[in-house]
Amino acid sequence: MRAHGEPFPMGGAAELTIYRIVQECLTNTIKHAAASCVQVTLRFRDALVELRVADDGAPALAALTAGGASSAGHGLNGMRERAALHGGVVHAGPAPEGGWIVSTALQLDWCGDRALNLRVILVDDQPLLRQGTRMILEAEGDIEVVGEAGNGHEAVALAEIQSPDVVLMDIRMPVVDGIEATRRIVAPMTRSGCWP
Repeated sequence: MRAHGEPFPMGGAAELTIYRIVQECLTNTIKHAAASCVQVTLRFRDALVELRVADDGAPALAALTAGGASSAGHGLNGMRERAALHGGVVHAGPAPEGGWIVSTALQLDWCGDRALNLRVILVDDQPLLRQGTRMILEAEGDIEVVGEAGNGHEAVALAEIQSPDVVLMDIRMPVVDGIEATRRIVAPMTRSGCWP
């Protein structure tokens, strides 16, 4: 692991994004690359964090460079989705010197101040469960619970007002269940292709 530049607080959402991308890269290296060495590099500059994971193995999943094969799993797509939340694009492919490289850059002011705090809505018909979850999340310091709802109908209305980063949704609830509420929350974003 190498770090360049002066590290700065990234906020919970960006840290989790970087952690999950590195985790997926290392898992793929172990499973597919037959590598003897992996180098993870983070470069900090201004509001930008650049991540590069490179190994010296043989890229067994070369199909990923062409956009991903159905047999290749969902790891690369998941990494791309995570990076896109912070204005990043994931590049993956064989390295010129051999091996495999995955790289991205996260623009931490992509969402303005929202990059510093993860904004969460809690949805559950059990008030005691919501209260306990709120206490756990807010103890983290960079997670803000911006609302609570007791059913899916309330959750949809609250999500429209608050535009949260995460909705923790119970499945079985009165009025509108969690699955239908989730569909209603993501439908406008899916149609427009714009995620907050």
